[in-house]
Amino acid sequence: MTMDILDKIRGIIEPVVKAEGLELWDVEFAGGGGGRRTLAVYVDKEGGVDVEDCASASRQISLALDSEDVIPEAYMLEVSSPGLTRPLKKPMDFIRAIGKLAAFKLRVQLAGSNKILATITSADEKGVTVSLKKDGQIFTIPYQDVAKAHLEIEF
Repeated sequence: MTMDILDKIRGIIEPVVKAEGLELWDVEFAGGGGGRRTLAVYVDKEGGVDVEDCASASRQISLALDSEDVIPEAYMLEVSSPGLTRPLKKPMDFIRAIGKLAAFKLRVQLAGSNKILATITSADEKGVTVSLKKDGQIFTIPYQDVAKAHLEIEF
């Protein structure tokens, strides 16, 4: 699915999600190859989402998407929380994760590796500053150097 269609889908469902008192975290379209595709919509709110939040949002999102008819093929809609180990993609995701442990896969080497485990100490629109879990070294990483990042559960 092209980014244009995903952007249209986001534009349609974001107001619906907000009206439900939720925040749109991410939208993904997966599957294919002869099977039914899945439109995964991740929502969140302060204190987390529950099954009723997801069910209500799913009903409203489904109505909005059906009325706009932007997805030309059969698909299954899934609405859920991004989870405890949620991916970090946008600057706001990193800003909200300040003080939390995250795993990073980088496009560059940092402290001898392109995979690090670190606590996010600050973040802004340009990059994220982290303290490495193994030795406390502090680095600022521009977002273009982050291939993937997600929160980690710390015990």
